[in-house]
Amino acid sequence: MNGRGSRGPSSIGHGFPSVFSQATTDITGPTLDVDIAKQYFKKVLTDTPVLDADGKVVDYVMPDLRDVDLVLAGMRGPDNGNDFTGAGMNKDGTFYPLSLQWRPYKADGRNVRRVSIAGDLNPDGTQQNRSYVGASSRIGNEYDLTAVKRTVQAVHRIEMRQHRRIPVIVSVKARTSFIPAEFERDVDAILVGYSISDQVLIETALGQHDPQGRLPMTSPKNMDAVEKQLEDVGEDMTPYRDSAGHVYSFGFGMSWKGVIRDRPDRGHRPHR
Repeated sequence: MNGRGSRGPSSIGHGFPSVFSQATTDITGPTLDVDIAKQYFKKVLTDTPVLDADGKVVDYVMPDLRDVDLVLAGMRGPDNGNDFTGAGMNKDGTFYPLSLQWRPYKADGRNVRRVSIAGDLNPDGTQQNRSYVGASSRIGNEYDLTAVKRTVQAVHRIEMRQHRRIPVIVSVKARTSFIPAEFERDVDAILVGYSISDQVLIETALGQHDPQGRLPMTSPKNMDAVEKQLEDVGEDMTPYRDSAGHVYSFGFGMSWKGVIRDRPDRGHRPHR
């Protein structure tokens, strides 16, 4: 067992209509497996769902966090949908941006292409313009970030009253890269897992495993850096630099001893 108790926020996510079904299914509940967490903590505090008239979860009420020793919050990577949901394309044939951040992203920066590189041929022989300039992203799990932000605010209030630290660790269950800028400075540590079980994430957060993984792709500074990168140039994207000065570029990783210094082979060709 570990400490008096832990807090695991809950979230609300929604799916997208697809070629298989126009119905969408909400994903609600704790962001990490509560039954597994109970194997490691004396008490696990979860949120109370708020339901609308149809029984649908529309919000959560946080529990009293005064006896919490640790907050371990799970986040899924930003969910844009997938190929089967037509992600990035509206029903009228116009386009919108896919995003690596949780909050809405409006593609109005100077690096957003006004004319797309690729596009189908129109009936009149001109090329289709797939630019999404001025349009906004559609993220299915923005509430993941809302839950973390809300919890951080509650923890700070308790820390000021009780004059003690309550570590907040965010575990990102990633499928692609993401932008940490939306929450990194508010939390004490970030764990990133690609298809990793909740048990491994919890044990790592508790120090039972020495983290050895490295980022398989760069975490961008912001969406402007994503728009600016060149598709045919490797590692040309400006990476995120965290509040401790660490640069989240390809191959970055930390163990409990610090930054893992030797970087993996990038596949550079030898000089002739």
